[in-house]
Amino acid sequence: GTLTLNKMTLTNYWNGKPSQYDATAESINIKDHFASEEYQKLYALSSCVNSSALLRPEVKGSSTEVAILNLIEKMGYNYEDMREQYPAIVKFPFNSKRKRMSILITENDKEVLLLKGASEIVLAACDKWICAQTGEVKEIDSKTKEEMEHAIVGMAEQSLRTLCFAYKIKGAEEDITTADEKGVYEIEKSGFTLVTIIGVKDIARPEVPKAIQNCKRAGIKVRMVTGDNIITARAIAKEVGIIEEGQDAIV
Repeated sequence: GTLTLNKMTLTNYWNGKPSQYDATAESINIKDHFASEEYQKLYALSSCVNSSALLRPEVKGSSTEVAILNLIEKMGYNYEDMREQYPAIVKFPFNSKRKRMSILITENDKEVLLLKGASEIVLAACDKWICAQTGEVKEIDSKTKEEMEHAIVGMAEQSLRTLCFAYKIKGAEEDITTADEKGVYEIEKSGFTLVTIIGVKDIARPEVPKAIQNCKRAGIKVRMVTGDNIITARAIAKEVGIIEEGQDAIV
């Protein structure tokens, strides 16, 4: 938020191919993007229910989660209604060590765990993906994994922060009490079906590039400390003038 406005907008996604939303539109027809009704439901649940952000009575929560809620409401969903309809059986909240959050709900008499988090973390927990157009669940083979990773890098190179949505049907014997030293529960680590990869844009503050150039002219070395992955961080640093084309970043 120091270099950027901290006003995130969900602009890009991947489901079978890289795609974009019209971020300036007041409303978005979900069917224009996702033909499968089953997929629409999963996307809405992932956006509305697996979230701790609020839009009303005032905006609260992380700017990324707020961006996700803003988009799903443009698609005609009410996040409060969804949360009331699908109360949590258990929640595993996000923190900087876990880099993910999940919620267990009941859908069609099955317990479903919804997972959201850093793209590389969630993707590593997935062995399948669901097609937004047909609702077909497919294996993630080496070619598809490469396409997903390429999509994540492509978004990060556009200064987008990437996250993934995923879900799994909880097995009757699956443990929801055991966690590792980072607080990641065993049930969160594998067996998921990827719903989507999303890219969220945080616009640079308009005054920042000039301020950085003034610092450089005064002989001040500008350094950026961030929790973003290295590709996103490098793209933002280039965008505001901390590093220039051809220069590398120090991790």
